[in-house]
Amino acid sequence: MQLQDLSEDEIRTIFSFCDICAVVSMSRTNKYLRRLTLHKLVWVDLVDNLRRKGFVDRLSLSDIQAYSQEALVDLVKRILTGPACWNPPAKPKSNWLWSTLSSHRLTESVLQITPRSSVLHPSGIRMSRRREVKLLDGGEYVLFYNINLECWSVRHDKLVWAYDKNGPDSSVYHFDGEIVDGGDNVNIIISERGFVLPSGVASFIRIIKLNFATGRSTTLFQHELSDTGAHTLLDVKICGPLAFTLIQEWTSHSDLQDSCILANWQTQSHVKFASMTLKSPLLVTLIPNHVLLLTDNASGVPEIRVIHTAAFSSRWRLVGSDQVLDTINISEFETVVCENITFGQCERFQRPWTRQLSAYGSPLDEGTYRVWISLAGSYPDRPSWVRGKVICSYRLSLPKSAGHPVIWQQRTADTAVPQETALTPNGSDITYSGHRQLYRDRYTVFAPGNPPHLAKFDAADGSVYSHLSTYSGALTYFSVSNENIIRVLYFE
Repeated sequence: MQLQDLSEDEIRTIFSFCDICAVVSMSRTNKYLRRLTLHKLVWVDLVDNLRRKGFVDRLSLSDIQAYSQEALVDLVKRILTGPACWNPPAKPKSNWLWSTLSSHRLTESVLQITPRSSVLHPSGIRMSRRREVKLLDGGEYVLFYNINLECWSVRHDKLVWAYDKNGPDSSVYHFDGEIVDGGDNVNIIISERGFVLPSGVASFIRIIKLNFATGRSTTLFQHELSDTGAHTLLDVKICGPLAFTLIQEWTSHSDLQDSCILANWQTQSHVKFASMTLKSPLLVTLIPNHVLLLTDNASGVPEIRVIHTAAFSSRWRLVGSDQVLDTINISEFETVVCENITFGQCERFQRPWTRQLSAYGSPLDEGTYRVWISLAGSYPDRPSWVRGKVICSYRLSLPKSAGHPVIWQQRTADTAVPQETALTPNGSDITYSGHRQLYRDRYTVFAPGNPPHLAKFDAADGSVYSHLSTYSGALTYFSVSNENIIRVLYFE
């Protein structure tokens, strides 16, 4: 039996379990399937799937059902290209659905825009460099740390949950959250450091599951780092059952080395690894069942490694057991991708370099990811505070079935305009579409490629302590003049 032999309702049900790429591919098979793929009900299901996975901000199923088919396609396009107000007017829509989704060329025009704003009013915020704010995927909840780590509802301006630290002298250093269960819960990883008797200074890693409706949290994983007086906590991230903590520590030879503790909270096990050479920075990020590493190879050239979790199978150690957690050189793990990263302009930059690594899932094609890698450095002929940034993006496509190859392709390579070091955006602030923001007296949005700034907008009480959401481009920040305000700006 062929697909077109089924009833329209049966075909639409099949479409509801597919990603957008699969539906578009089937639409090219014949006119009958093409007509069905343009039906509004198909796109309601497709966009609702995106909503439950966190690709779409602040829309309920009833909101999605109220959209026309054309509006739903436009919504998906905005996820791919960034908010429409960041881009010049698009060309007239093509008759081809795929063209509607993928074709959107940027120009060098500068747009003056006015975003919508939501305001949160948490109490007791203090002006400090030790603060961070993140809008979780889906746009409904904000995690922020100032005196303590808290979760707030954006829609209701209400405290949902406050973290119970290990003690009054303990501080949260880093956190990350992943929306799960269709948006009902969030898994949060927290790195924390404080004074604990009798060991003195101690660092802790904790993973909790928070239910938004009840405000109750459950501990999924916790671990105290050993020899913590020699550790600097650098970064954390969570993805499914995997989470990592990136640390910097002194070696026996009195050298600083970046290392990573990768944990599986479902199996209560962990593994520790480090870069191939001492003093080489190690950047880590996660996608389902894979770890991405950016470091220097033995020749000092930046290198990306993608490792499937199966490569760690014999190296996991149970938390709390007598098994020694040795530090393993990453060269010992089998890779699915191992490629040098070449930056065409980096010869102009002087060390030390600053690097960023991000990997985001495609809203269109499950198992496909957009990887952004950047390198920033100063120029030999300019003041030390003027820095340039080279940004490359890659497409990583994992096989959907046995026998298919892993695809690693470079998408873009460009150089951003010089930026002052003190005003450089946070390390995570590059969106899926490649937009990034910079704050001076106003916020400025830069586009993918190498045009000048693309859009400018005023933000009441703007702050450099900000977060740019991955798919929606919503900007979340602490107010400068009013210590008890967090603003979320949404762009159409």
